[in-house]
Amino acid sequence: MMRTAFGALAPILAPILALAPALALVAAAPAGARAISGTLIGPKEVLPAGTLLLVEARSPDGRRLGQATMPLGADQGLPLPYALQVAGDPPLRLRAGLFVAGREALASAEVPVAAGSGDTALPPIPLDRFAALSFASRFRCGDTRVNVVFAQDGAKLMIGAKEADLMPERSTSGSRYGLAGDPGTWVLQQPSGVTVSLNGNALPACLPELAPLLFPFHAHGAAPDWRLDIADATMTLELEGAAPSSLPLPDPVQRLDGMHFTVTDGPKIALSLGLCHDSAGLAYPVTVSLATAGGTLAGCGGDPARLIEGPAWQVTAIAGVALDPNLAESLRFVAGRLSGQTACNAFAGPYRLDDSGLKIGPLTVGQQSCALAPTAEQARLLAALAAATRFDIGADGGLQLYAGNRELLAAKR
Repeated sequence: MMRTAFGALAPILAPILALAPALALVAAAPAGARAISGTLIGPKEVLPAGTLLLVEARSPDGRRLGQATMPLGADQGLPLPYALQVAGDPPLRLRAGLFVAGREALASAEVPVAAGSGDTALPPIPLDRFAALSFASRFRCGDTRVNVVFAQDGAKLMIGAKEADLMPERSTSGSRYGLAGDPGTWVLQQPSGVTVSLNGNALPACLPELAPLLFPFHAHGAAPDWRLDIADATMTLELEGAAPSSLPLPDPVQRLDGMHFTVTDGPKIALSLGLCHDSAGLAYPVTVSLATAGGTLAGCGGDPARLIEGPAWQVTAIAGVALDPNLAESLRFVAGRLSGQTACNAFAGPYRLDDSGLKIGPLTVGQQSCALAPTAEQARLLAALAAATRFDIGADGGLQLYAGNRELLAAKR
């Protein structure tokens, strides 16, 4: 069912990108670049022709600094060599993945690469299916970011906050999924990748992107208390009044409503992407259902930082009082660090987010002197950040910081 109608597309400006038959860099190597190289290892099997190898390097704050792709020919498999050029000499986080028909089939964990100006040869990096598990396949189609869930009963197309459930359609050139009542909106999955059309407008060639690591995964619930931990393809379940049990994690079944695991003679686990609040009111990105012999338990899981990290938030109100937009106060959460701008100065410092709530600071603040009104606004913002104990995401997608049940701050992207 269509949840939000897709509007008319903006003019398509990005050119269609053609993949070269040999290892290709997405962009020309910048001046001062260094080379990162090594070998990818993993299951000893022949990969289908058209499988795409993707290797990317990002800065600690998530900026992509280098990427390389290589389509594989027939009868190729692991181990595979790789090489890419990286801009500058900062520390890096490197990941790699193999995509079959646009879906992430094998992937690696993040590999830290130390800062340095010289070329770097890394030890072999293992790829496995566990690291490739994700709620949706991610693509960049020209300037448009697209997420697609490929399931047994159809596909879900997600672009920003808009999403639609697509049904299987007849096709002679791959698996095609279309939107009821809109023949111009569809997804075509082929051995070479994915093509997307919105409202009759075909997007530029869709290049896959590595999805964020879903595991290790932690979930919990109350009444009775329970905790689920998934790591290294093993699940550990702790139920109130019972000894912890550890079992191999079975292969998941992907459905439109999420990822399902059924353990032989054990629990059934359903993970659904969506805002979830635990008994303490803390927000998480995944809703969890746990069916056991004693009944079905509900809870929340995933890394709550995924709800707030990424692009900057623009502060709109403090303590319920609307902020003058000309003050341009902002927040950005990235990898355990908070940075931003008060009405006077830039600031930065650590933040911690776990099952006990949110803790911000101590913050380092610039020392530029300001007029009286901006100085007062800076003090209000810093006081709100220091007092925050939890966050929430509103129905409009905005960020809210709280001290208990008292709203301290509102922001939007």
